[in-house]
Amino acid sequence: MAIIFGLFICLLLSIHPTSSTSAHDHHRTHSPPKKHAPSTSDLIQQACKATNYQKLCESSLALHPTRNATEIVQSALNVSYTTNRKAESMAFGVVWKSQGIPNRTAAGEDCSDYLQYSYYRLRSTLVSLPRGDMKKCRTWTSAALTYQHDCLTALEIYAKEMKYINETMWFLNTLIGYTSNALSLMMAYDVFGDKTASWKAPKTEREGFWEGSGVSGGILGIPPWLTNYTDITVCKNTSRCTFKTVQEAVNAAPDWSNGWRFVIRVMEGVYKETVRIGLQKRHLVMLGDGMGKTVISGSLNIARPEQPAYNISTFNPAQPTGFVFQNCTINGTEEYMKLYNSKPEVHKNFLGRPWKEFARTVFIGCNLETLITPQGWMPWKDDFALKTLYYGEINNIGKGSELSGRVNWSSRIPADHVNVYSIRSFLQSDQWWPKPL
Repeated sequence: MAIIFGLFICLLLSIHPTSSTSAHDHHRTHSPPKKHAPSTSDLIQQACKATNYQKLCESSLALHPTRNATEIVQSALNVSYTTNRKAESMAFGVVWKSQGIPNRTAAGEDCSDYLQYSYYRLRSTLVSLPRGDMKKCRTWTSAALTYQHDCLTALEIYAKEMKYINETMWFLNTLIGYTSNALSLMMAYDVFGDKTASWKAPKTEREGFWEGSGVSGGILGIPPWLTNYTDITVCKNTSRCTFKTVQEAVNAAPDWSNGWRFVIRVMEGVYKETVRIGLQKRHLVMLGDGMGKTVISGSLNIARPEQPAYNISTFNPAQPTGFVFQNCTINGTEEYMKLYNSKPEVHKNFLGRPWKEFARTVFIGCNLETLITPQGWMPWKDDFALKTLYYGEINNIGKGSELSGRVNWSSRIPADHVNVYSIRSFLQSDQWWPKPL
């Protein structure tokens, strides 16, 4: 602006070489009025329009540095980070106050663990944000938001048993709002740049927004060069492989690795185990022998009574998360198909139903067998989440892939946007498995 202003004055002097600044000159030239930058409050209001909880956004940023778009995003993340630390303390309080009640103590410990995971993701984001790696920051903040929800869910069943737990849950509710807003602001900055006046609330494919569809060369499946290298193997016969169970292989992977990816190859077989992969297992890749050949089958079932809903929506549309099924087969076991074929009218099988708001599930190039009901998708309860979800299909085959009978809230993925769900676009694979030279 200073350069343009200086050129403007020079032009005036060249046009009026005899002009003077004396009091006797009745034709003095005047500078054009300066265009004032938006005030701090204006910037906050503009930016917070991109969030789901605008009032919470504005009040949380009022006492923090917000002179530009970068500071707004940084401050929003700091609010989430510091609030998460307080929530961790409250979760420890739940554990301490629940001594002697095993189930409630376990719930408090789970909540505490989730918040520590959230803290780790938010801290990593704070470190990476100044470097401008916004995709990575969005992914980590999205993970933190999910962990905070998991903490809230762990405590829900005990909300009526202890006043302190109820207070903790409402505090978590506020934390989730802060993190949700920080994530939305990151997405706005990533999509619209640093001009806060242009920032808008996050949208999804349901509303016609296809982020990343311009990425060229996206590979929908696993790049072929990834299968050329293996660090350790898993199979039922340990004489041929490094380990017999998948969990043993995961445990053997290096902790907090900063190097190249660590590849676990799981050979053909059915592995009846629940595999847990901790935060410390970084750059871990697990490959099987193919569809229907390598099967990992675990079960964690928790029965809980109906719980009251809280006012923060479960998922943020800015979260780059969802289920993407590519080149898969959806079918029943031989035993089940005998039952199905004997009375197909009593068996209803669906591709999915929305447990959370802004659910995202897509099937691409899959074989959907006859057991899939023509409607395809099932509601969770009444019309919950039906207006925000994205359930899409494209290029599927099989008797269960016919789209004419699908529910009207499901979608057909446009062919020119299918690469949004490529490994590169959806998971930024070019950052963690670059093609070897």
